[in-house]
Order: sequence, then structure tokens, then C-alpha cells
Amino acid sequence: MVQTIVRHALALGFTLTALRPEWDTPENRARLTHWGATWHFPHARDFAHVMRAAVWYATHTVTAEFADEDNPVGSPAYRSPVLFPHAGPWWNATAPATGA
Repeated sequence: MVQTIVRHALALGFTLTALRPEWDTPENRARLTHWGATWHFPHARDFAHVMRAAVWYATHTVTAEFADEDNPVGSPAYRSPVLFPHAGPWWNATAPATGA
């Protein structure tokens, strides 16, 4: 589990909004500030894992299996950062490799 601190929240916020400028809203800035002050990332191994998961989450796209009229193949899979701290495939997909 990783607990964020202010500089982590800033790095996370800058990364998410650089990748997804439409997420740079007052509501999301407040959310990121809250995460920086209080949030724990129970699925993360370390802060680097949080950042890898954030990039995966922000850049993941809709696949043919989940595409529909409103969400065509290749469109962003997630519409906001609200689900990011919770359990999801981004944590396992970006987990650090374990030594053999």
C-alpha cells in the first residue's frame, strides 16, 4: 500500500492532465488534492507503480470487445480519473516484475 504525499499528488495530477487535458477541471483538481492529502493506494507496491498505473489508466483505449456507438474502438476507455485509485486491471497490468 502506498500513501501519497503532496509532491506525489502533484506529480500524479500533472501526469494525468498532461495525458488527458480534458481531465484538467476544478472538480478533478479538487479530487487530486484530496488524494494527495488523504488517499492510500492499496493496490500499489510503490509510487512508481502508482505512476505506471496512472499512465495505463489515462491512455487505455476501448477494444472491439467493449466498443459501441458511444465508445468506438480506440477511444479513451475511462472518462474521468474517479475510478483510478480503486481496484482495476491497471494495477496488475503495471505491477513490477517479481524476481525469479
